[in-house]
Amino acid sequence: MRARRYLIWMLATALLLILSAGAFNLVIDPYGVFNLVAIEGVNAKKAYAYTHKRLAKERRALRLQPNTVLLGNSRIDVGFNPQSPAWPAEMQPVANIGIPGEGMDGIVRAYSLAVRKMQPNAIVVGLDFFDFLSASPTAPGERLSRQDSYDGDLLPHLPETVFSTTATIDSLLTIKAQRERDSTAMTAAGFNPMQNYKAIVRREGQWPMVLEKDKLHVRYLETRPAAFLQPNGVPAAPLVYLRDILEDAARRDLRVEVVLYPFHAHFLETLHLSDRWALFEAWKREVLSVWLSVKNSAPGWPSTLWDFSVYDPLTTEAAPLPDHKDRRMDWYWEAGHFKAELGDKMIAQMTGTAPNGFGVRLTAASLDAHLRRQQVARNSYESANPEAVSYLRDLCRPLGCAERTAQR
Repeated sequence: MRARRYLIWMLATALLLILSAGAFNLVIDPYGVFNLVAIEGVNAKKAYAYTHKRLAKERRALRLQPNTVLLGNSRIDVGFNPQSPAWPAEMQPVANIGIPGEGMDGIVRAYSLAVRKMQPNAIVVGLDFFDFLSASPTAPGERLSRQDSYDGDLLPHLPETVFSTTATIDSLLTIKAQRERDSTAMTAAGFNPMQNYKAIVRREGQWPMVLEKDKLHVRYLETRPAAFLQPNGVPAAPLVYLRDILEDAARRDLRVEVVLYPFHAHFLETLHLSDRWALFEAWKREVLSVWLSVKNSAPGWPSTLWDFSVYDPLTTEAAPLPDHKDRRMDWYWEAGHFKAELGDKMIAQMTGTAPNGFGVRLTAASLDAHLRRQQVARNSYESANPEAVSYLRDLCRPLGCAERTAQR
């Protein structure tokens, strides 16, 4: 009998501990998925939301029930602030469900959830050149028509977000993070204010992150296919996913702003030096072709395709270089990620709240002239910035940049 009572006592104690930890995690809510209570100095800042980034973003958006949803990868995550004053009143509230590292397959899933559970009036879709470098067919089960199984239910996530040791540790760290100025905390609308990057810039400047991102772009170009079509000429998976989203949005008469991200000139120069510029132009043509095919079949559909991936006074701002490591950038963190201040200009241009001349609206009639102007702008940038071009040429030697440049 003693052994039995002891076993019951032990099980009851274990159950009580689990329930107590679960209650603690529910209140602290380190990932911001339950939103039961927010206490300043205790759990208001969700510094660990990005450990469960997809769930955290989706739960925030489902609570917000936005009029506008932002879809894309980390460039959307850090570049488009849902609370920006540039958003017109009719497009608010805005939810940012851009997921770092997301490809077009993930954007399809996010779009499907948005239109089924949030029913927004508008979406902004950010397109990344790297995400389209694929010759793969669509994966089984990834097409938009199959994305109807997830309904935002929290029940399957309870073990990891409430009853796990990791959740308890993250709850304790969340309390600690309330006193840390530089911890990154996802906002209630899903935006990343980049507090950790701001801390790095204060301590070390921007040179380390600029150098690392420039190297990463070279590695991407070295390892990813130099194609966005399958060997038989059929569009590869990312283009198919894009078409799926646009066709569904047109059927719903959902406003869509399609955005080609504003990469910094360092990235654009790397494309040229590595002989990927023609591929980059061909990608823009293909995206325009997909968008036009949907737009022409639904003439009244409110949608615009914007090219912000251009040589412009904003995208060509001076970046840190080996001999100028103390430079700071106003519009970029590094060549791949733009700041929310530049995002505000993009929002104002797209929505017409304050047209400013940044970016180009792509149409069948304007594309050729636009690409020619970009070639001229690229030549002007190279002439005016020989130090930056030399630095980038040295970085991309693995791709044969120096040899090809010498042959020109």
